[in-house]
Amino acid sequence: NNYFEKLDLISTKNRYLLYYKLICFRAQLRFQSRLEARKQNIYVEQHHIIPKSFKMGGETDKANLCLLTAKEHFICHLLLIKFINDKGNTYIVADVPAENAWINKKGVGIIQIK
Repeated sequence: NNYFEKLDLISTKNRYLLYYKLICFRAQLRFQSRLEARKQNIYVEQHHIIPKSFKMGGETDKANLCLLTAKEHFICHLLLIKFINDKGNTYIVADVPAENAWINKKGVGIIQIK
């Protein structure tokens, strides 16, 4: 997958990157569509492997997308801040939908800290 290779170029190589790639890769193999997940009665959320918000080439094509469980999605966004290099900017990356009230009743957005 070219997006996993691109991720290596824009990231700090550490264990968080490895965990992130394993979760996303496994998710791409597990479900090809929301319908497949729904048939197994599993709630999934669409996730960009390279985020659109970072303006680093996070296109919305099938190779850059995976379907994650809500827990996996939250974990992946926490892992992102541990390995993404973005010219000294720091991000809080926990854009969890409001229906996941175990995080926050209103959800948490992506916030750039300078």
